[in-house]
Amino acid sequence: METATKKQIEKLISYYEDDAYAQTDEVKDLARELIEEDEELEDAEDKIWEAIDESLEGYEYIECEYQGAFYRHIWHKI
Repeated sequence: METATKKQIEKLISYYEDDAYAQTDEVKDLARELIEEDEELEDAEDKIWEAIDESLEGYEYIECEYQGAFYRHIWHKI
C-alpha cells in the first residue's frame, strides 16, 4: 500500500468545538486509492485509521455512530 500523506489524513478529519470526526466512507475511498493488488482493503483501512488516531494527539477516541448513509468515528479533546 502506498502510504497516505499527512495532507490526505488531515483532509479526512473534521472538527467541531472540542470534537474531531472521521467518516468511514471517506476512509474506505482513500484506502481504495492507495491499495495495491495483493493487499486487503481492510488492512489498508486499518493503517489509515491508525494514522488518523496518531494525528489526533490530545484527543481521546469516544465512539463510532451511525449517521444514516455512513458511520463516523468521534474523538473528544482531552
